[in-house]
Amino acid sequence: MRKIGLLIIIVGMVGLAGTALAAGSSDYDNLYSRAKRASDNEHFESWGGEGPVKSYRVADSERYQRDQSPDWARDLWAQNANDSAEDEWADEWEDDDGVADEIPDPLMGLNWIFFQFNDKFFIYLWEPLAKGYGKVVPEVARQGVRNFFSNLTTPVRLVNCLLQGKWDDAGNEGARFLINTTAGVLGFGDPALEDYGPPKDEDFGQTLGYWGFNEGFFLTLPFLGPSSLRDGIGLYADGYLHPVSYIDGEPHRTTATKIAIRAYEKFNETSFQIGEYDRLKGMALDPYVAIRNIWFQNRQKKIAE
Repeated sequence: MRKIGLLIIIVGMVGLAGTALAAGSSDYDNLYSRAKRASDNEHFESWGGEGPVKSYRVADSERYQRDQSPDWARDLWAQNANDSAEDEWADEWEDDDGVADEIPDPLMGLNWIFFQFNDKFFIYLWEPLAKGYGKVVPEVARQGVRNFFSNLTTPVRLVNCLLQGKWDDAGNEGARFLINTTAGVLGFGDPALEDYGPPKDEDFGQTLGYWGFNEGFFLTLPFLGPSSLRDGIGLYADGYLHPVSYIDGEPHRTTATKIAIRAYEKFNETSFQIGEYDRLKGMALDPYVAIRNIWFQNRQKKIAE
């Protein structure tokens, strides 16, 4: 990804300047004051004040179930009788002392602006386009594209399995790559699934965490979403393992072609997740705080596995 992080931040800040000025400071002040009071032992309750300015809700028929959630939220989602998952999350996050872990968020003001940008970008542009794409392109074709990119990124997963000493997982990744590249016709099929299971979800951010590096602090990256200082470094390192980086023989360069290919990979994936983000927000009293903490706890869970 090399220079893409800096490029994305610059583009995002320029695009957000007008929005931030128009929105004023009231929404952020409200968010900040509520989030600061959302301490661990309060279990993200109503914090003793009025409800948030924007409270997202969904119909009972659209209640978000664990098996419907995005990969980064799965197994961390809980429901309760009050139509909110937030006061349940802390129970799953508490350590042996009964204190829930939290990721530091010293850049909350900037992160909140980028969160708002990503939210509007996703809702009003990215997801509607992906929804139309899903209606035009048959699911079997989109699944083939999904399999192809999964197979293509095998080096990222394989190397990080090796770096963490997960020899069996590394062997599975190698076997999956050989079988799917040949019998699966360049990875568009997944004949290795039955014998070797799904691909392992490993990246360099998890490798750093495995070897004792903490997350540093929370980041919301324009277009890319939740991350941290450690995982941002991991994202940069994984860029050198991604085959797309080498299509021009210069992995250190970020080009429009590379960005387009990686964007299409994410776009195709979004076509399988239409409505998930809205349902996730619909269960949260404060979407920013909810997404931050769900993401953080999921990263901890993956590192521990």
